[in-house]
Amino acid sequence: MRSNECSSVVVPVVFVSSSSSSRLEGHDGRILSLDFSPGGRTLASGSEDGRVLLRDVRTEKPIGSGLTVDPDTFVSALFSPDGSRLFAVSSGERAVRFEASVEAWKRHACVAAGHDLTAREWEDALPDRPYRAVCQRD
Repeated sequence: MRSNECSSVVVPVVFVSSSSSSRLEGHDGRILSLDFSPGGRTLASGSEDGRVLLRDVRTEKPIGSGLTVDPDTFVSALFSPDGSRLFAVSSGERAVRFEASVEAWKRHACVAAGHDLTAREWEDALPDRPYRAVCQRD
């Protein structure tokens, strides 16, 4: 390859552990970036579908649904050094900051749902965590 040419290499992303391995799925396009949270518990992936997906590293399950940054653009995502925020930048020149702390997500869930999460909603959003009411009542 000459120095002024570029190529595209597709590499499947695979979780590997002592007991299993599985493909990282959920995006509708190639994955362009991967970043682990500082504690190593969460993996963020950015894709050419304009979304960021969060995944629990231990269970290999998605955490909630994808975060749309800029539809149909290339997106890269990166955790802040302390893990409290997730930054995403698109090829469409849009930048977004997501609060990544558990407390921020609880507040957001309460506002979005307008009520405490049901047991089913809790299981979808926070698998492997015991259910409890988190919304503050007036």
